[in-house]
Amino acid sequence: MQRRSNSSSHIPVRLFGPSTGSKDATARKRSNSLGRLSQQRESSAVKFKVNSVERKSNLLKTTPLTRQRSYGFSYATPSSIGSVGSRGSRVSPATGLKDKQSIQKLSTNSLWVAQQYKKVQNYISESEIFDLTVINPSNIKPPSIKGFIYLVTTLLKQIYPNPKNITHENYKEEIVNKLKKLHYPGTMTISTLKSVNTMHCWAQVIGMCGWLIDKITLKITGFNDYSILPPEELHKYLLQELSNAYFCQLCIMFNAEDPPEQLKEAEQKYKEDFMKILCVDAEEFHKNKTEFEQLEDKKARLTTYNDNALQEYQAIKAKRNKLRNDLATLERSDEDELVGLETERDHFNSVYNKLALMKNQLESRVELLNKRKRNQTYSYQEKIELLLKSENLKKEISLIKGRNEHAQNIKHKFDDTINEELLKLESKVIQWNRSLMEVCIKNPSLKKLLLKETGFYKDEFLQEMCEIAKMKQDIEIHSTRKCETLEVTLKQKIIDMQNVKKDLEILQSEINKYLLESKQFDQHKEDVDEDIKQALSDWDIQMKNILSSSESSEVNQIKQLTEENATLKIIRDKKLMELKEFSETAPAFFIELNKQVENIIKELNLITAGRRQRIEELSLKKSEDGERFILFLEDLSREDN
Repeated sequence: MQRRSNSSSHIPVRLFGPSTGSKDATARKRSNSLGRLSQQRESSAVKFKVNSVERKSNLLKTTPLTRQRSYGFSYATPSSIGSVGSRGSRVSPATGLKDKQSIQKLSTNSLWVAQQYKKVQNYISESEIFDLTVINPSNIKPPSIKGFIYLVTTLLKQIYPNPKNITHENYKEEIVNKLKKLHYPGTMTISTLKSVNTMHCWAQVIGMCGWLIDKITLKITGFNDYSILPPEELHKYLLQELSNAYFCQLCIMFNAEDPPEQLKEAEQKYKEDFMKILCVDAEEFHKNKTEFEQLEDKKARLTTYNDNALQEYQAIKAKRNKLRNDLATLERSDEDELVGLETERDHFNSVYNKLALMKNQLESRVELLNKRKRNQTYSYQEKIELLLKSENLKKEISLIKGRNEHAQNIKHKFDDTINEELLKLESKVIQWNRSLMEVCIKNPSLKKLLLKETGFYKDEFLQEMCEIAKMKQDIEIHSTRKCETLEVTLKQKIIDMQNVKKDLEILQSEINKYLLESKQFDQHKEDVDEDIKQALSDWDIQMKNILSSSESSEVNQIKQLTEENATLKIIRDKKLMELKEFSETAPAFFIELNKQVENIIKELNLITAGRRQRIEELSLKKSEDGERFILFLEDLSREDN
C-alpha cells in the first residue's frame, strides 16, 4: 500500500516496501485500477529494497492529476484534491490509492509495524548521528521516555536546522506542534506521548519514527530526475519547486532588507515563470482579465441602471395611483369635469400607448438585430455599421423615453395645477358665500350675489362671476349713495337736535324764570294776605268805632265800602284761584315738557350712535368685500392670461 504525504510539497512518501501485505493478498484477483497496477509493477520490478526516491518516481508515473479553477485567475492551476478513479472510487492525486490510511490504522498491521521497526533500527545503526549509549537498536522496543525524547529530537534536527530545545517538561506539546507543521498523517495525542514507554503505544511511536525517517531520506536524497515524470506531474512538481524557491527568495530578501523594487522584480519573474510552466500567454491572460473587468463594470452599470429604472417605475406607479384616486374624486364631484378629464386621459394614454408601442417595436428591432448579429458572421465594416445603427436606435429609444417622460410630466404638472387652482377657487367661493350669509338674512336681495360652488372650470361660471361683479359694483354704488343720504339726514338730525337742545335751554330758562316769579308772587300774596288781614282788622275796629259814633251818611258810605270790599274779595279769591291753578299746573307742564325733550334727545343720541356705528360697519364691510372681490377678479384675470 502507498500513501501521499500531507506536506506542502505534495510529494508522495512510501511508508513500507513492496512486500507489504499477506501472501493471500497477491493471489487474489485484483482490479486494473491505477493504484493497484502501480503496486504490481513495483512488487515485480525488483526483489531488493529500493529507496524512497525510486518508489516516488514509480508512483508519479502512475498518478493521475486533476486541475481546478483557482480563485482570482482565469486558468487552471494544480490541485492536491483527490480525483475519481475509473470505477468511481476516490483516488488521491499523488499516490493513486483509493483510501488514505492513517498511522493509527496502519499500526494495527503487525507486518507493517515490523517493517517500520526494522527501518528505525537500520537508520539508528547506519546514520551515525545517535549516541548509542542513550538510544540503540536494542532498546527501542519500547524506548524509555528519555530515549524517546532523544530519538525524536535527533530526527527533528535533520529536518529543522535549529529546532526548539525539547525537554521532559515540554516534549508533549512541542512534538505535537512539530508533527502538525509537517502534516503528519495521523493523530498523535498527548496521552499517547505520555505512554511512549509502554507496548500499548509502541506501534504508533515506531510508525511516527519511520515516517520521520522517510521525510529525512527525501530531504537528503532530493529529486532531480524530471524525465521520468509525466507532463502533468512535471507541471505540478515544477510549480511546487518554483513556489518554494520564490518564497525562500522572499524570506532571504526580507531578512536582507532589500528595496521594494527588487521584491517587485522577483514577484514579476515568479509570475512569468509560473505562466511559462503552465503554458499561459500573458498577453492573452491580461486581455481576458481586461475583458472580464469590463464585463464586471458593465454588469455593475446595468445593475445600477436597472435599480434606478425600478425606482423610477415605482415612483411613476405611485404617481399613477395618486392620479387615479384624484380622478375618482373628480368623477364623483362633477360629471362634466369627468368627461373632460377622461378625454384628456384617453388622449395621454393613447399617446403613451403609441410611444410604448414604438418603444416595443424599436426594442424588438434592436433585439432582432442583436440576434442576427449573434447568429451571423459579418465583416468588420458591417460590424461598425451595425454598431452605429444600434447606437442610433438607442438614441431614438432614449429620445422617445424622454418625450414620453416629458409628456407624463406635463400631464402631472397640468393635473396638479388644475387641482390646486380648483381648491383655491373653491375655498374663495365658499369664503365669499359665507361672508354674504349674514348680510342676506338682513337683506334678501343680496342673495343674487351668491356664487355656485361647482362647475368652476366652465365658461358660464366666469360669465356669472362677471355679472355678479357688476351687480356688486352697482350695489356698492347704491349703498354708497344711501350712506351719503343717511349721513346728510344724520347731520340734519344732529342740527335739529342741537336746535331742540337750544330751545330746551331757552324753555328751561323761562321755566326757571316763571318759577322764580311764582315764588315772588307767592311771597307777594302772603304779604298781601297779611296786609288784607291787617286792613280788615283795622277796618273792623274802625267800623265798630264808627257804629258807635256814626252818622247816617257815614253808614251809607260804610255800606258802599262793604259792598266794594265784598266785590274785591270775590275778585281777590278768583285771582287767588287762578294763581293757585297756574302755580300748580305750570311747573308740572314744564317738568313734563323737559322730560319729553330729554327722552327725545336720548333717543336721538341712540339713533345717531346706532346709525353712525351701522354706517361705519357697512363701510368697513363693503370696503373689505370690495378688496376681496377685486383680488378675486385679479386672480381670475391672471389665470385667464
